[in-house]
Amino acid sequence: MIGIDVGGANLKVVDGDGVHIHSCPLFSGAPLVPLLSPYRTSPDTPAAVVMSGELADCFYNKKRGSGSSCVWYKRCFPARSSTALMQS
Repeated sequence: MIGIDVGGANLKVVDGDGVHIHSCPLFSGAPLVPLLSPYRTSPDTPAAVVMSGELADCFYNKKRGSGSSCVWYKRCFPARSSTALMQS
């Protein structure tokens, strides 16, 4: 199981090796996909995602910010279902 927190300025990932915090300012076009890709250890590893980055100033509104975050997540973890991400 991994946990992912997509914030407006930082990306936090928790996995079996500990907590990993990456500078990831979404408002300046941070490379979210390359930062998340190393955590793609297997296609069936469960992941939980929370986000507050959808509120960053670079997004027109919360809906577009949430949609962008979901797209990035699906690019990194294409085999996982994104249904839960879209329910909020």
